[in-house]
Amino acid sequence: GKRRKANSQLNSNSFIVQPTQLKQAHCQLPTQLQLIHSTTNPTQLKVAHCQLQLHWRFREACDLKKHTRIHTGERPYQCRLCPSAFTQSNVLKDHLRSHTGETPFECDLCGRQFTRSCSVLRHKKRIHAPQVHTNERPFECDTCSKRFRTSTHLKTHTRIHTGERPYQCQLCRSEFRRSSTLKDHFRTHTGGTPFECDLCGKQFTQSSHVWRHKKIHVPQTSSLGEKPFPCFHCHVRFARQNTLKKHERIHSGVKPFFCHICDASFSQRWSLKCHERIHSVPAALGASLKNPL
Repeated sequence: GKRRKANSQLNSNSFIVQPTQLKQAHCQLPTQLQLIHSTTNPTQLKVAHCQLQLHWRFREACDLKKHTRIHTGERPYQCRLCPSAFTQSNVLKDHLRSHTGETPFECDLCGRQFTRSCSVLRHKKRIHAPQVHTNERPFECDTCSKRFRTSTHLKTHTRIHTGERPYQCQLCRSEFRRSSTLKDHFRTHTGGTPFECDLCGKQFTQSSHVWRHKKIHVPQTSSLGEKPFPCFHCHVRFARQNTLKKHERIHSGVKPFFCHICDASFSQRWSLKCHERIHSVPAALGASLKNPL
C-alpha cells in the first residue's frame, strides 16, 4: 500500500540506528519527531538521512521530503489571499488565521489570544518571565542611543530612522514598519474586532484602541481601581463578573458559541463572528480558508 511504497523509497538511503541516536545535539532544527521516536519505539528504527545534513535523520520519506524544502527553497503551499507561500501545510493554516482573525491559542496567565501556539510562548517569555521586568537593555541604537531589551526590538526601531516599511497591505498597498501593525490594519478591510473592553464589552480592531477607549471609564473607576473578581484557577483578577466568566472558559474548555453553518464552536462570541466570515466570502475562497490544502 502507500506505506510500503514510502518505506521502499528509503532502501537506497537508509540504515539502522538505536532510538537514542535519533536525538542529535548538533542539529538546529526541531527535535519533536526524534523525541517521539525515542519514547514510543523501544526497538531499532529504519531511518533516512538528509544528504546535506547527515546528522538529521527521518523515519518516513514524507518527513525527509518536508525537510529538504529548507535546502531547496520550495514553498508549495500558497495563500490565496496574499502572495505568501510556505513549506508546510500547517504553517499555511496558521497564516490564514491572520486573514480570518481567529485566535484559538490563549495565554493561561492573562487570557490574551493568539493565532499561533508559538506566539503564546513568545508572549509568555517577553511579558510574564521575571527577566522582562528588569532594567537590562543591552541593545543600543547607533542613531539615537535608545536602548532595547531584544535585538528584534532594536531592528524594528531602526526603521524609524531608515524609513524602511517592509510590510505591505495587498489590498490597498499601505506600508508598515511592523508586521503586527499590518495585521491591525488588515482588520480595517475584513471588519475583525478581536479586542474587547472588559468594562463595557465594546470591541475594537486594535488593542491600543481599547486602552484609549477605557479613558471614558476612568471617572467611574479611578476612585476604587478594584478588581474584586478573582479566577481561582490562575488568580488573575477582573473588574467585572461577566469578564471573569468569559476568562474561565479558558480553563473549562466550554465553547458555547456555535456556527449554524458548520460544526465549529468557540469560547468567545467575537471568535465566532470572525469565523462566520468564511461562509460569507465567495464559495471558492471560502473553501480555501476552511481547507487550504
